[in-house]
Amino acid sequence: YQINQGAILSPFDAYSLIRGIKTLAIRLDRQAENTQAIIDFLTGHQAIETLYFAGSFSDDEQAIQARQASGIGAVISFSLKPTYCVKNFLSALEHFDLAASLGGVESLIEHVVSMSHQSFSQESLEKLGITQQLVRLAVGIENKKDLIADLKQALNRAEKEV
Repeated sequence: YQINQGAILSPFDAYSLIRGIKTLAIRLDRQAENTQAIIDFLTGHQAIETLYFAGSFSDDEQAIQARQASGIGAVISFSLKPTYCVKNFLSALEHFDLAASLGGVESLIEHVVSMSHQSFSQESLEKLGITQQLVRLAVGIENKKDLIADLKQALNRAEKEV
């Protein structure tokens, strides 16, 4: 059967899947709540040049998102203004791990140009609107106040002295 139909889950993998599914809804709710709190914090923040999340681009995109999903998910991106150092921002974070993954219960951050899109040509990056200042967050289930406090202190440390 395995040769013809493909691999099957081991008993432990099946147990882990069942166990995880039981808490999936509450984890997704917590991630969405945390994501919205972070969006609220970043919106209008002096360090943020552009903020991207599902439905944020236009009214049409927002309508599509509302039809297809019950929320905005847990992945957002933002560009820091040029007066902020991305490297200092990333290194100052304490609650966000630097990783290109998008799915887990822990909050992750990535520098898009140097991580997930490092193999893209400069021309391709420019076409896609990906700059050195762009970072992506995969928001987890930690305490939202801790996550926001971490972003705040990291943004403060990232501001370049003029």
